[in-house]
Amino acid sequence: MGRIDNARIRVYAGMERFDDAWGSAHAALDRFRQLGNEMWHAHTQRDVGWLHLRQGSPDQALAPLGDVTRRAGDAYAEAMARHLRGVAHRELGELSDARGDLEAALAIYQAGAYEWNEAAVLHDLIRTLRADGASDEADRMESSAISTNPAFARMPGRDGARAIPDEE
Repeated sequence: MGRIDNARIRVYAGMERFDDAWGSAHAALDRFRQLGNEMWHAHTQRDVGWLHLRQGSPDQALAPLGDVTRRAGDAYAEAMARHLRGVAHRELGELSDARGDLEAALAIYQAGAYEWNEAAVLHDLIRTLRADGASDEADRMESSAISTNPAFARMPGRDGARAIPDEE
């Protein structure tokens, strides 16, 4: 039941039914806490951070995107949380912190077979570089991504502050 509640977070948020999304998030967190399932608790906390981003509250997104995923021992969940934390920092104008988190997420994705996730984080990293005045570096990164990652070109304009964390 906890994983169903977790999946509902994204469905409801995608429909902009945020009260229902929050209800599902709290139900999933409670269930995973009761079961002692740290990994799925971490995944749900990541989605809570994303909900805050999706609703325009990047300052509130940072706490649930902390080190809980690292403690759960799930590199993929850690990368997703760092990606979202990077987006939150970017939205707050904390561009150095944003870049650090986005580059860390990218490194984790590049170490595995996560072409889609790598493309998604690249979009956010490029957006961050441009916001920080590093347009030449952003242009080189974008050119490289277009030629080496087919998923990158299929998601023009993708912004992690609005998109669902790992699927669209």
